[in-house]
Amino acid sequence: MTDLMEGFKVLRCTFSEESTAQHQLFVKEHSVRNQTADKPAGKTLFVINVPPYATKKSLKRVFSVAGPVKYVNLYDDAKHTREESKTLGYKVAYIVYEKSSDLKKALKLDCVGPFSTSEHPIVLGLPKWIQEYNNSVVDRKKLSHYCTQIINKYDNDREKAEKNQSVTDDEGWTVVTNKGRHSGVARTETNKNKLSEKKMKGLKNFYTFQIRENKKNEIVALRKKYDEDKKRIETIKKARRFKPY
Repeated sequence: MTDLMEGFKVLRCTFSEESTAQHQLFVKEHSVRNQTADKPAGKTLFVINVPPYATKKSLKRVFSVAGPVKYVNLYDDAKHTREESKTLGYKVAYIVYEKSSDLKKALKLDCVGPFSTSEHPIVLGLPKWIQEYNNSVVDRKKLSHYCTQIINKYDNDREKAEKNQSVTDDEGWTVVTNKGRHSGVARTETNKNKLSEKKMKGLKNFYTFQIRENKKNEIVALRKKYDEDKKRIETIKKARRFKPY
């Protein structure tokens, strides 16, 4: 425990105004060799042992007593810090202040909170699970509106494609064009053959039995060619024989 507390200051906090039990946060100035833009040096407070019920909004509110908080980085499982591996599942937070002087004020605090107030309540237990479930249920009105937009867009695109497929001349005759549904793609024999070859190429050797049959056919063809070449060589040898009489 002494090794864990080295360099940290204990900061007491409570869940609500009615809470009698206190929780201990361990805080210190965030100072590492390689600084990052989201955790600026001289303005970042490193907090461990953050309780599970704490949120970014509640942390920003309770730590604003020292000064305006720019933003809060909260991690549930931040494995990039060796300190968090010792916090038994609690969260890790980085409180970034707008001014360096506010960070110094935060390091002098003895307690913060409460996290949950009447104006900013934090829901826990069964009510929280019910709230999360209700939020996960899809709103039928929103879903219906979204589906209607997709269908209308599809219908509009289809109408535009049909208009591009045919053109009416001055005498009322319909001139059929060589363009497909996508403008710029002509329905020529060359393009059709290319599409057919592409489809056939994708289906060729798709199944295992197709690969096996192709190998058998190749072996049969090679044997047939070998026999033909052998006969042809024998014929050439006979034609070149010397016959004196």
